[in-house]
Amino acid sequence: MDNNERAQRHGSTAPEGGQEQELLDRHIMNETPGQSNDERSQIDPRALILRQTLNHVQDLGMRSTRHLDDTYYAILERASSLRGSVTKLQSLFSETTNLRHRLDEDATAFERDVDVRYENDTEELKAYKTTVEELVARLDRAKEKIKRLDGSVDAARNKVAKYERMEEDKKGRRRWWRRCIVWGFVAVLVLWIAVSAMLQGRRTSQDEHDVLKMLDEL
Repeated sequence: MDNNERAQRHGSTAPEGGQEQELLDRHIMNETPGQSNDERSQIDPRALILRQTLNHVQDLGMRSTRHLDDTYYAILERASSLRGSVTKLQSLFSETTNLRHRLDEDATAFERDVDVRYENDTEELKAYKTTVEELVARLDRAKEKIKRLDGSVDAARNKVAKYERMEEDKKGRRRWWRRCIVWGFVAVLVLWIAVSAMLQGRRTSQDEHDVLKMLDEL
């Protein structure tokens, strides 16, 4: 994903939070004419606290989402780099394996040739023997290099496996964070609905009280 898509994901929660903020502001400004200043002073602080809580939860959700997205893209970049390293190591391992096979075939053919020449010329055999020993030494060194390369490939595989486990753990933590954000938003929404219902009930009671008072005056 590019930076535009990342920005879209960061801003995906902004409209919902803005709508809730607008509704809350309308609720605060929607004052009943029959209410006294004391009743308004009792209602407004609760609505302000609810608005502050909603803003805090919205900000926390956006920051958490941004942090999780940045972590996710960093993990993808590291995974791509590790895959490239593993591919190079596998190619190097394949080349060294082919080299080892060629060296083994050359050494075997050379040993057969030495055996044939041994019967014809002892002096030549001595020279060939020296050459064979050098080739054997080179072959041993090549085998040692191949063993070291095998160890490097195994270490790379272990790193990749460890990285995959870490990635799974991070995915689990991201899922947990998302659940917390969702449940936090639900809790705030329920609280907002409850406060709205309570305020509406108080308005209804005040209206009934005003009607009864007017009837008594009549």
